Amino acid sequence: MPNRIRTVMISLLPGILLSGILLPVRVVAQTATDTEHEAQLWPDVQATINLKDRWSLVLFGTARLGRGWTAINNEQLGVGVTKRLGSGFSTSLMYRRVYSQPQPGRNVVEDRLFGDLTPRWALTKRWQLSDRNRFEWRRIDGRTSFRYRNRPQLERPISIGEKRITPYISFETFFDSRFREWSRFQIYTGTRIPLSRHLTLDGFYMHQWDDRARPGYIDVVGAQWRFEF
Repeated sequence: MPNRIRTVMISLLPGILLSGILLPVRVVAQTATDTEHEAQLWPDVQATINLKDRWSLVLFGTARLGRGWTAINNEQLGVGVTKRLGSGFSTSLMYRRVYSQPQPGRNVVEDRLFGDLTPRWALTKRWQLSDRNRFEWRRIDGRTSFRYRNRPQLERPISIGEKRITPYISFETFFDSRFREWSRFQIYTGTRIPLSRHLTLDGFYMHQWDDRARPGYIDVVGAQWRFEF
């Protein structure tokens, strides 16, 4: 029992440290006006259908709640394919149609085509590191732009009873061609929990700050339901 308790505490350490980082950020955000700070809920659904030769078909959909979880402000539908090149590298190509309302009365339509390159490394027998590199082509209300997103993620699977869960911490940066600068930053802490053979829940908290967007500070509670067949 003591070994199991120690294992759980070690796995929770990144989240504890992250809370210490996020607390001052959250305090700063709450001093902003209502147009600069917002709480959102992201109930995303993803279905992966495994094909031959390590190819997979991926379907994605979501209707996200913003403005304090009171209104739908973002809807997305997507389809794409992924290719696993061994255990240490994967690629993907996806398309998404995005409808958003960042502020009341402001409606935005986006076509987004993106590709991912994701290497993975085993740092030790238990700790794993991945680094997703996403290249996006975006057409927003008829205007074309490009965005690069980099998301390194550190995770450590642990066993609790018969369940094997995976806590993680990650940080994502965005370079936007419209502004020619790194304009958006996101920090995540979460856990992937297998619920059945075909369903995994990825529950997370995310904080975002963006100098170019309104609202500029977003606190997100997310639940991504991942089906795999």
